[in-house]
Parts: sequence; C-alpha cells; structure tokens
Amino acid sequence: MRILVLNSAFCFPEWYPHDRSRLLRFKLKYKFWGTSAEGTRQVFTYTELLTPEFVEEFINDEMVDSRPNPLGCIPVTHIANIQVSSAPWGRSDIEDIIPINRAYNEVATDVIDMINYHAAPVTIITGAKASQLERGVKKTFTLPKDASIQNLELNPSGVQVSMQFLEFLKKSMHEMTGVPEGALGDVQPISNTSGVALAIQYQPMMNRYNQKKINYSKGFAEINTHVLMTIALKEPLELQWNGTDEELKEGQLPVLDPADPLTYQTETHWPPPLPVAGLPCHDHWPSTYMNLPIQYLSPSLMPRVRAAVSPN
Repeated sequence: MRILVLNSAFCFPEWYPHDRSRLLRFKLKYKFWGTSAEGTRQVFTYTELLTPEFVEEFINDEMVDSRPNPLGCIPVTHIANIQVSSAPWGRSDIEDIIPINRAYNEVATDVIDMINYHAAPVTIITGAKASQLERGVKKTFTLPKDASIQNLELNPSGVQVSMQFLEFLKKSMHEMTGVPEGALGDVQPISNTSGVALAIQYQPMMNRYNQKKINYSKGFAEINTHVLMTIALKEPLELQWNGTDEELKEGQLPVLDPADPLTYQTETHWPPPLPVAGLPCHDHWPSTYMNLPIQYLSPSLMPRVRAAVSPN
C-alpha cells in the first residue's frame, strides 16, 4: 500500500461543472526514458485515465491495459493550499511576493556589482601620464606641479540607500505572506513569553495556519478513506481484531463492516503549534486563565475551566 504525491504539472483533472469538489475524470500524463525495440534510448509518453468505472493505461497513445475500477471512485485527492472562491485550484503562499522578490534580487545584484567594482579600484591621475609612473614595492611617484593621483572610492551613501530599500522590500514580503521576521531567525531577546503572547505576536501566521488546517484536514480524511477502501478490498482480514493486540475497549467492534460508511470515516487531530498554558497555582488560576481562548489551554485545564464556568 503506497501513497504517492503527484507532480501537479502531470495531473489533468476534470471536475463536475456545478460542483467543483466532485471529480469526474482524472488523467495522469508524463514522459519517461525507455528502450525501443531496436535497443536505443527513446522518450515515451505514459498516460493513465481514471474514472469511477474503469482504469486505462496508454503508452504513446496506444492502450496497454484496461480494467474495471474496483473502488468505484477515483483514488486521487486534491488539497488546495489556500482556497480560491469558485475554483477547484489553490493558491501558492508566494504568489503575491514574486514581483517583490524579483525587485529584491535586482537591487541586491546592483549592490554586489558596486562592491565588486570598487574591490579593484580604478586609479585616477590628474596632471600626469600613467607611463611616467612605475608601480611596485618601495616605489616613489614624482608628480609634476598641480598633479594628483588617487583611487576611485566607493560612496557609502549610495550603498546605504540600496540597503535601506532592500530592508523595506524584505519587510513587505514578511507582511504580505503573514510570516513574522522572528519566525525566520531574527534575533530576539530571550524571555519567558507566554503562549498567548506568542499567539498575538504570530497572529498572521496562525490565521494562515488555521485557514490551511481546514483544507488539509478534509484532504487527509479523504486520503484515509481511499486507504481503508483499498485495505477492505485487498486485505479484508485487516478489518478484524486478531486477538493478539490490546483488549478491545468499550464501544469497539471486533469486526468492521466494509459496507458501513462509518468504517471509512477518520478525523485529523492537530497538536497546538504554540506552547499551551500549563496548570497554574490553585489560588490564582481562575482569574489568570478564565478569559483565554480555548485553543491556548492545555487539556488538563479544561475540566477546571468548565467547573468554574458552571460551578453547579
């Protein structure tokens, strides 16, 4: 049993026109190297067509296999990174910052060119000829009256303006993606910051996290459904308790019914990404933790919070 992550460039799904979450047909198409009948290396095109009724495979538009689909559904799950309204496709996290990143790279390249240009400075001679000067160790230059010689120096103000503009572009990318600068290694003073304070500091990132969690939870549940359906078809004995594991708990069945839809339902539990509040002192915990959002409390606090809210 394998779960493959497909390259989206090779995937061509066809959706139901009035329900963008319903997949009608799926085509997987890509090129690969192989050996021809003459023994030479050749590029082949592989195509796999999946529908709820059948599965067909082609090589160079020639059918090599056709068989019924035993699952009765298309075992392909599409998880949108960021949901787009009225579209089955998702949106990338970096789509909004690509132009800013391109400008950042161009300005950084200009700064590097300026530094490289002045790393080997140009010598400027005024009132004399370069042929009259002999360069070397312990050499003395004799210049005519009113003549001068100097190296072309880098003007720090030009580089400083460029560096300030780079910092502005970098800050803009952090703001547009919702990723605080501290999340990417920005040096911050060490402190005993609470989980709630961190949640406020990383509020944009947590909003993006909660938005993605909805899409990925639904996608993982669908993947688990396809896995359980395949196991029920290929390895039906796996749906039975073998008696060697731990004892069955109350409510657990010794045999799962493959015809029951509840057999294929699963839930995804996400651990809190930020530290949760621990169990405080008994005398101070109600006033300290009563008004905290539910996701920032540890499970050990929940019975006490409920008891404090409804003491009767």
